[in-house]
Amino acid sequence: MMGFGSGMGAGWILVLVLWIALIVLITWAVTTLLHASGNEGEKRGSADAAAEVLDRRLAAGEISSEEYQRVRDQLAASRGESRQPSTPGRSTALVVVIVVALLALLGTVAWATFTPGGPGGMMNGSWSIGDTRMMNDADTRGGGPGTDGGPMRGGGPMTGDDFGVAGTGPVTTLAEARTAAERYADPLDLRVAEVMQFDNGFYAELSTPGGDGATEVLIDADDGDVRIEYGPAMMWNTEYGVHTPEGTRPAEISPERAQSLADEWLAAHDGDVSAGHPEAFPGYYTLHTEEAGTVTGMLSVNASTGAVWYHAWHGEFVDMG
Repeated sequence: MMGFGSGMGAGWILVLVLWIALIVLITWAVTTLLHASGNEGEKRGSADAAAEVLDRRLAAGEISSEEYQRVRDQLAASRGESRQPSTPGRSTALVVVIVVALLALLGTVAWATFTPGGPGGMMNGSWSIGDTRMMNDADTRGGGPGTDGGPMRGGGPMTGDDFGVAGTGPVTTLAEARTAAERYADPLDLRVAEVMQFDNGFYAELSTPGGDGATEVLIDADDGDVRIEYGPAMMWNTEYGVHTPEGTRPAEISPERAQSLADEWLAAHDGDVSAGHPEAFPGYYTLHTEEAGTVTGMLSVNASTGAVWYHAWHGEFVDMG
């Protein structure tokens, strides 16, 4: 099965292109430098061989001493010219190119590997709300993320610190993740419903006291921080999202249609995966993705436009409860 969570975003693609360009540049510079050094060595070797032949001919009496001296002078002049670089500074410039390119290559590799805000963005566990790379994982069919009708405006029921609460320490179990999510949900008079564990952290659904879906959150396994989930929960949620559309359009897509759209999207990307039961949230549906009855991940369908957004930031599914 294709792992959606391991798909590359635009940031990774750009970094890979940069790495390839640097490797090509380094290869060219090294090849050119070695070729230039080899040519100079060949010239010196040719002059030495000619001198040996000249000595043998003189010893055999094939040429006069005057002819011998004249040719020796020419060979000496040729050696002197071969010791001078044909293009002053060329070798130095090539060495500089190699060093700079190597430093750039190693630097970007280290950055991509160790920096939480690297090109992997949400894929490496950095769940910063300000990370706009979440838009890279969207399928823009039917309007795309953030285009679910009407202009966007700031505000909405949740602003500022309402989008997250600081953790109290590492979270390693579903029970600990539920407790962390409750610290976020209780002040909003919400309840924690489903909790899931992925290899990039924990996820929880929050519902109203009446049992209706409210929003979705992420729990950072390293420190227990709780944040509104990337993607649909931020951009499509008409009650708890970052932006609430003015004149919010009512849901036009039924749960059955949402599941059908999800299945069509999954069939186009991986025929072995199907969509589970739609969970309704304000402005969109979220559905598990399943293979042979086993949960593999999740995606969302916009309730107004039918746009599909796969939750690629979770990584591989681990457990739920």
